[in-house]
Amino acid sequence: MRYNSSMKHRPGINTKPINWDVNPNGCWLVTSHRPTGVGSSGGYVAVSMMGGKKLRLHRVIWELEHGRPIEEGKILRHTCDVRHCVNPNHLLEGTNWDNCQDAKSRNRIPLGSSRPFAVLTEAQVWCLRALRARGIPVMRAARSMGVSEKAALASFRPKRWRGVPYPDPGISPSDGLMEWIQVEPISR
Repeated sequence: MRYNSSMKHRPGINTKPINWDVNPNGCWLVTSHRPTGVGSSGGYVAVSMMGGKKLRLHRVIWELEHGRPIEEGKILRHTCDVRHCVNPNHLLEGTNWDNCQDAKSRNRIPLGSSRPFAVLTEAQVWCLRALRARGIPVMRAARSMGVSEKAALASFRPKRWRGVPYPDPGISPSDGLMEWIQVEPISR
């Protein structure tokens, strides 16, 4: 498929013909241009404007289909969750908050040990919380587990570790926690 004839209606676009394949979900996956960038900004297909400025192709196609620019303060949300899809039927205008809610409802936000730079596991977070509930200082617990104090303190941030329940404060050493963690008892 090609989408070049109507691209001429957008002044200043300087691009080669745009070709795509349609996958079983109806996504228009561009084959004539490579997605750009890496990380959170990567995966989008861009076209060049006269003067060198680049625009994301899905935004250009959406504007051409709707005959108006995207409202100020709004973004385009991919209902298909495929960044290089340019099907205007898969794009919704909305706010960044709407986009975050979409990602949250589709379980696309990594939590806990699935976060890219997570140092702790869910079990370690639970143990750190249990030790703190028993009055053991965070630094001592962190040292015994071989992690930094910063990583240990992060275990108490509910946004990152919301799936890990807080342990019962009445946990006792007979539960095997102290032996597993190898923390010396506090001498008073």
